[in-house]
Amino acid sequence: MLRIRVPKSIRHSALAALMTASGVATTSCVRMEPPLATLEITEYPASQSGPSNSRLDEQIRIGVLNTKMLPFSSAGRRAEVLAERILAGEFAVVALSEVFSESGRTRLVELLGESYPHRIEFLGSRKLHRLDSGLMLLSRYPLLPIPDTIPHRTLRVRGSTPAGSDPESAAAYVRFEEFGDCARFDCWAAKGIGYVRIDLNGSPLHLFFTHMQASYGSDDDRGERETAGVRANQRSEMVEFVTRVAGAGLAHGESALLVGDLNVDGSADLTGGIPRRTALIGDERDAMLNQLAGAFPHGLSDTWREHASGGDPGLTFPVRSLHVRFDYVLASLPPSGSGLCVGEIFRAFGLDTRRAPSAVEIDTERQVTDHVGLVVDLVPRSASCPDFAHVAEGDAVGAR
Repeated sequence: MLRIRVPKSIRHSALAALMTASGVATTSCVRMEPPLATLEITEYPASQSGPSNSRLDEQIRIGVLNTKMLPFSSAGRRAEVLAERILAGEFAVVALSEVFSESGRTRLVELLGESYPHRIEFLGSRKLHRLDSGLMLLSRYPLLPIPDTIPHRTLRVRGSTPAGSDPESAAAYVRFEEFGDCARFDCWAAKGIGYVRIDLNGSPLHLFFTHMQASYGSDDDRGERETAGVRANQRSEMVEFVTRVAGAGLAHGESALLVGDLNVDGSADLTGGIPRRTALIGDERDAMLNQLAGAFPHGLSDTWREHASGGDPGLTFPVRSLHVRFDYVLASLPPSGSGLCVGEIFRAFGLDTRRAPSAVEIDTERQVTDHVGLVVDLVPRSASCPDFAHVAEGDAVGAR
């Protein structure tokens, strides 16, 4: 395995920090995986832009994945693999995080731009020494403009929108809040929360996509408490942000999703186990839901918990030895909203929906990314839609 020693002179630069932060433990060496020579790409015809019909009677598939596209991580080659899988999966919307590599981002746009004409490709930091947010949003459905009365409009954005692709035009279709609190190597990147409104054939879907503070040092009690405290502060920022940019629509019962790598282990509630993190800082998943529910007047649902079959804990990290659930699709889908509900949610390695997890070659898959992707299918609301145990502000989640 190739090892690259980071020179001391650049060890404190943003690039070196992010490379080192690709693992949980911080050392002076960075381990690079071999090239993806064993992966083959199958050519698929480009799908038509936009939905296949004009009625809200179709399934809407949404994919969520942490890509681990760090600098110098074979990102261009891995982008080709991910793009092929996204096209094959017929996703309507894809939310990606850790797309820090410019070559990876460029290759994704080259391969997916025709099929996903509505995009937020880049959300930059307000601080010059930081990398960007790593967040990327791809949609077949059009984005809706955000009223100018909603503040925090940023021009550090690239994308493709109905108004054009220049920064000023793209900025009219997205809002981004860079977290004010961070810890350790996360402070070298502009982690935050993005917001778009997607036009589902006349019904708006408020989509929030984020990547929160990571946990560093699983054997470090102080580090665990420190990063858990940062996440709590970031969630407070998220509640204020969601209320500010979408409060009026949410109050009227419009539908919303909050997706991404939240770095909160949600496996204990389904396995019955008590992971070390829970013993140290309490049930962070329940605390997270109670905290975030304050921004959603019609409640918030952890879709994996509601849909998991047979107590499946939904582990998403790390690919080489899955033992925690860090990735989420949280939903607020009142009947008066888009007319959709969650039909199914499942895991897919690298968003490859063509293979069951049991058929995955882990040694090869870990070269694509270190997280398992989430796939959620929104379906037309009907009598068969489940009655979710939505969390309202102040609810005792553990009592449900």
